[in-house]
Amino acid sequence: MSGCLELSLPAERFEVSYREARGEQGDLLAESFSALLSKFADRREEGRIEARFVPETALWLVDGDTYLGRISIRHRLNESLRVLGGHIGYDIRPSRRGQGLGGAMLRLALPHAHALGVDPAMLTCDTANIASWRMIERCGGTRESTYMHDGVERYRYWLPTTI
Repeated sequence: MSGCLELSLPAERFEVSYREARGEQGDLLAESFSALLSKFADRREEGRIEARFVPETALWLVDGDTYLGRISIRHRLNESLRVLGGHIGYDIRPSRRGQGLGGAMLRLALPHAHALGVDPAMLTCDTANIASWRMIERCGGTRESTYMHDGVERYRYWLPTTI
């Protein structure tokens, strides 16, 4: 790997690595990769998504042609996202967790969120997910509240997208 982390829109050149990452989670991709890419592109546009969803931009953390993780920036909140999910959701492939990549990815995503008009960004996570809430706090997130959702205790954070 080149050691140059960047965020990229999902693209064909990451197919092999993305499929490997999905396999690490025991989740094989059932659809064609081009269909998956089309789905990501459609989700960015208001008129191409179902009414119950909001537009979101998916960005992949990559190193060269290697997929490391994904971050989704929802352009606005609906009632469902105010409870669970927020503006930003993320995931690092299992084989690369615990290496600080989540924080790097979140910091790289903040200017993208700001450009989409998101400031501050709301994020939620399970209280038991220590790595996630520590990462949010290290990136400048302020914990607003602790609440229960479907029997799971969760934190709600607000994170400025301007640095």
